[in-house]
Amino acid sequence: MTTFLFDGLTVENEPAITKWGFEDLEDSPTQHRWRAWWVRSRYDSTMTGISLTAHPVVKETPRGVWISEHAYRQATKQPWEEGAPAMEWVPFDEKGMKKRFVHNGSGSAWAKPTQEGAIHSLAVRLSRWSNHVASDVSKVISAADVMEKLRPQYPSYVQHARAAINGVK
Repeated sequence: MTTFLFDGLTVENEPAITKWGFEDLEDSPTQHRWRAWWVRSRYDSTMTGISLTAHPVVKETPRGVWISEHAYRQATKQPWEEGAPAMEWVPFDEKGMKKRFVHNGSGSAWAKPTQEGAIHSLAVRLSRWSNHVASDVSKVISAADVMEKLRPQYPSYVQHARAAINGVK
């Protein structure tokens, strides 16, 4: 849960999974693929939720699909027209469209066939991210020890490094 001040009031946000602009889409691997992203607070670097984005399939191949990375959806009918809102994919730029190849069944695919697969991929990325942070913490601790022994005239830098590492939860 994230807490922040808003107009003098303390507001608590519950983490949520959002898919703004894609609420009406279900899993359809032949039409679009999903990618999950972290939602960050505007006020600090805390994560407040997960955002799912869909990317349209441009071309299918036996081994995977090509997706448009920057396509967006827009309404094709006005609110007063029958069948509104009808949403369609619009490529960001037809000529310079950024396409990505996504392998079917690949654990390392950039986008996944299902929403749950995209969230699982985000969980895997979280695990890798934490391994990188743990490795960096270990490097800082050993570097501080080396600096303290080899250059004792710089104690404030060593103290700062250790204080910063101790501040990591």
